[in-house]
Amino acid sequence: MERKTNRIGAGEIAFLFAALAIPIALAELGARVWVVWKWPAEKVHQLTHTTPTRGRFTGHPQLPYALTPGYTSPRRSHNGHGFRGPELGESPPSGAIRIALLGASTVYGARVDDENTSARNLERTLAPRLAPHTLEVVNAGVPGWTTAETVLNLEARVLPLSPDAVVILDGRNEVFPQVFRGYRDDYRHFRDPGFDFSGSHAGHKRVFRLSHLALLLATAGEGRFGFRMEHENPIYATIRWKNQPRPAEAVENSTLPGRTGGLRRNLERIVEIAHSRDVLVALATMPFRAEAFASGVLPRDPDLLPALDALVARNNAVVREVAAQRGALLVDAAPELSTPALLADDCHFNDEGERAFAALVAAALEAPLRAREQAR
Repeated sequence: MERKTNRIGAGEIAFLFAALAIPIALAELGARVWVVWKWPAEKVHQLTHTTPTRGRFTGHPQLPYALTPGYTSPRRSHNGHGFRGPELGESPPSGAIRIALLGASTVYGARVDDENTSARNLERTLAPRLAPHTLEVVNAGVPGWTTAETVLNLEARVLPLSPDAVVILDGRNEVFPQVFRGYRDDYRHFRDPGFDFSGSHAGHKRVFRLSHLALLLATAGEGRFGFRMEHENPIYATIRWKNQPRPAEAVENSTLPGRTGGLRRNLERIVEIAHSRDVLVALATMPFRAEAFASGVLPRDPDLLPALDALVARNNAVVREVAAQRGALLVDAAPELSTPALLADDCHFNDEGERAFAALVAAALEAPLRAREQAR
């Protein structure tokens, strides 16, 4: 008697293959339709190609990242030098006074349109007072930076533009390196200077170009299949996340002595560099509302907020001390501008706040700039 064996024929194999392939193909088609419908083309290109540019941010040989030259969006535009605002020449026009504002997202104007930044408001406020001289104000703020980057920005990108004065507004972002584990004055415990975000997820992106279904699956949750979205955003890609503290650690670290050493050293260096080039320096204190704190670097923990408030206050005290000791002008913005009426969140000005800060800067700079021009 012959024994029957169960064998899968070629037709059955083809049927099984079709049964698997058809739903996968339909899912891929649906993923492509979804991505085109929901995602901006810029985002799709970023997640399917390795490039030194990430929207408004780009790589820089001396800095972790900088602003993308020539970038435009409905609310923001960058000039050819990679600064927010209108185009400018390598040197000020004859008879013009040039001022540069340096710092992070508060200087950049994260919550306002191009024409409502502090830089543009300062031009409108101070220019009539300095007539017959014309006035140019360079917005050299870049979101996510600390004073460690501001020092490099001043040396590499701002001083070559021959400013007559520079205004520094930093202090809020300093709290991140100040509470991270393994504190160092050079902030290398917080920022990895060797990380190259331009080549991040190169293998993933080759797959994503072939399959938008894989793209959706990998980006649906943090860390899926080894893909981490923060490595695509230069602000977060260069952070040493292994040193990120838990809220209780951050509170404890905020009270440790010596944590303002890096800020003090960087501010002193800024004043020294600027004065060596005969450039006026104004240091500004940082307006801050801890109750409105929001950041991708630290969680918004109720126990952490009072510690951050105290730490920003300590940083502002350092700003005042350095200004007094090193002969810099002081724009003491924190006491007057730390209100919900002027801040859109914990540290970014709304339209009225941008005007108010510009007015304080104008008041601090008017007389010294007049005296400077008369002495020439």
